[in-house]
Amino acid sequence: MGPAPKKLSERFWPKVSRSSRGCWLWRGAKTRGGYGILALVNGVHTTAHRAAWLLFFGPIRPGIYVLHRCDNPACVNPSHLWVGTQKANIHDMMAKGRMGTYDKRGERNPSAKLTDADVRRARTMVASGLSIEGLVKSSGVTKKTLRKAVTGKTFAHLEAETTRIGE
Repeated sequence: MGPAPKKLSERFWPKVSRSSRGCWLWRGAKTRGGYGILALVNGVHTTAHRAAWLLFFGPIRPGIYVLHRCDNPACVNPSHLWVGTQKANIHDMMAKGRMGTYDKRGERNPSAKLTDADVRRARTMVASGLSIEGLVKSSGVTKKTLRKAVTGKTFAHLEAETTRIGE
């Protein structure tokens, strides 16, 4: 057998440029987006900022993200990190004006089959009593696609009244 694998902290710290103020920059391998990458065990990798969270605060629950206050993907300073859901991450991006060209909601999504106007019209018609089934033929999309749009699972950004429809 070969030597025992190094502890996470032994692999982490040599790749960090730590300063007394500001961001602690990851100097190891990075993704195209600038996030640090660190090997764990058996070929499993994680991002360096998640590794920093593990070292300083412990395990991360499934489905939880480690987010940056500083918006610097290479930063691993634990005081610049916080945990939240994907929804919290998106709200943080929007609040900081970082959606940029990534804002592909509704009709801006190249895969969208409906326009924002189509969805507003369908929501209004369903709110007035017409069923989803009654709209499917005229909409040109599947019942599932139309239901998601009307209930707000898609096109949630529209400021239109959504109607709850039983499954």
